Amino acid sequence: MNVEQPKKSLELLSLAMGVAVAKLLEGFNLLVGIKWVNDIYFQDKKLAGILIENSKNSSIIGIGINVNQVSFPKELNATSLYLILQRELSLKELALELLSQVFIYLEVLSKAPERIVQEVSKKLLYVGKLATSGSIKGTFIGISENGYALLKSNGKVYQVRSGELKF
Repeated sequence: MNVEQPKKSLELLSLAMGVAVAKLLEGFNLLVGIKWVNDIYFQDKKLAGILIENSKNSSIIGIGINVNQVSFPKELNATSLYLILQRELSLKELALELLSQVFIYLEVLSKAPERIVQEVSKKLLYVGKLATSGSIKGTFIGISENGYALLKSNGKVYQVRSGELKF
């Protein structure tokens, strides 16, 4: 799909894909959460992740979901749909449903980006927890209208545009 996106949409693209993946997983009656900016967790274990490479005229979206893996090294703190549901899933069916959700949330992103921020805010993990991003250390208080992480430290609110928050 080749669609010109406004700058705000590009900033929210990763979050929109997070919502799409979360909606897919909720279809299995799983209560999942989003760790800003690109990870999906189930019961404090990583179940999926999103990576996006933006260039001048396009974005490459990579979505990884742990589907039929039966084990993980303990240090990864990961889980899979197989381990949760105790059954193997069809990768083809899952991919088709994922594409459906991706297109739904690309449409939402283009028409009502504020809905993406609202959806993510409902699923956001670690709000109220101490977080570090680079040299900034503060309480994670949510996300801005542009999808930036907000850290509060010494009465000041800092916006984190990219990178990882460590909790």
